[in-house]
Amino acid sequence: MLFRSDPYQNDSGPMARLAAEKGVTYIFNNIDKKIRLQDAAKMSFMSDSQFSRVFKEASGLTFSEMIRKLRIEHGCKLLSSTDLSVAAISKNCGFTNLSNFNRQFLREMGISPRAFRALNAKQKTALLEEVFGHKNQLLQQAKINVYMDKNRSQVSEFMTQIEPKRSKRP
Repeated sequence: MLFRSDPYQNDSGPMARLAAEKGVTYIFNNIDKKIRLQDAAKMSFMSDSQFSRVFKEASGLTFSEMIRKLRIEHGCKLLSSTDLSVAAISKNCGFTNLSNFNRQFLREMGISPRAFRALNAKQKTALLEEVFGHKNQLLQQAKINVYMDKNRSQVSEFMTQIEPKRSKRP
């Protein structure tokens, strides 16, 4: 059995990659809500089992593992950048109760959310790098898609402003 050092590593084909990208985008867009594999599969025009298989192939993680990792990563960002209570952050990350958030956070990060918050910036960065590593293009593309969706009107306006400049070239 082959284990990848980077769980986001991707050697899969374009169909699997596109399905996984749509799945990750769906997770990002719904990080604070109930996320269902069935909904992500429908977005990719696949059956649940087919989507599950190609998602794992493309991302190296099951769909539920990816949800957990992204929710914990989001929790780390909120713990580092806000003064929200751990309970509020738990809810903001889509966890239904605080004890589950604490348990999942400890499982993923090796420390509690409160202990993470108490770390200095350098320690937090080192721990995040150790746990999550560098993300590959799959996650970066999904983040770009989420940004584009949320800022579609601004992006369209920007593109219309630069398009005439491009067409002036011989």
